[in-house]
Amino acid sequence: MKVLVISDSHKKIGNLAAMVEKERPDIVISCGDHCRDCDELAERYPGPDYYCVPGNCDFFTHGRKEELLIYLEKVPVLITHGHKYQVKRTYNYLREKAESLGVKVVLCGHTHRKYTEKGDHMTIFNPGAAHEGDYGIMEVEGNTVSFTHKTLNAENTEDA
Repeated sequence: MKVLVISDSHKKIGNLAAMVEKERPDIVISCGDHCRDCDELAERYPGPDYYCVPGNCDFFTHGRKEELLIYLEKVPVLITHGHKYQVKRTYNYLREKAESLGVKVVLCGHTHRKYTEKGDHMTIFNPGAAHEGDYGIMEVEGNTVSFTHKTLNAENTEDA
C-alpha cells in the first residue's frame, strides 16, 4: 500500500496535484494546515482514500478531529498536526502521547521541516511543507513500514 503523506500545503493545490499525479497513491494523509486543500484534492482525484486533520491555520473545519488513530493493514498510525505537542521545540510530548497509545507510526507536520525518528517500536515522520514541494511516501505491507522524503521538481510547483 502506497501512502502519500503531506502537511502544510497552505493553498498550494498545484503542488498537491503534482504529488498525486506523480505518485498515484492508494491513500493520501494530510497532517493539517489547510484541510480545504485536501478536500479539493479529493474532488479532483477521487481514487485514493483521504485522511485529514486540521492544523493551527485551519479554521471552521466542520467538526474534524484534531487527531486520528487509523490502522493501515495491521499498523496503528497516529495522525496529528503537532502544534498542540510543541513539535517546533521538541518531539518529546508527541512521542509520549504515541507511546501511551501504542502506535507504530506517528505522522505530523507544523515545523515545515522534514523529520524521521526511528525507534525500536515507533517511527515519527514529518514530510515537511507541501507548499515548498516537500512530501513523504509511506509504504505499508503487513507489519512492515518504510518511509521516504521527496521534493517536487521546480517545474511541478505551479498552482493549478
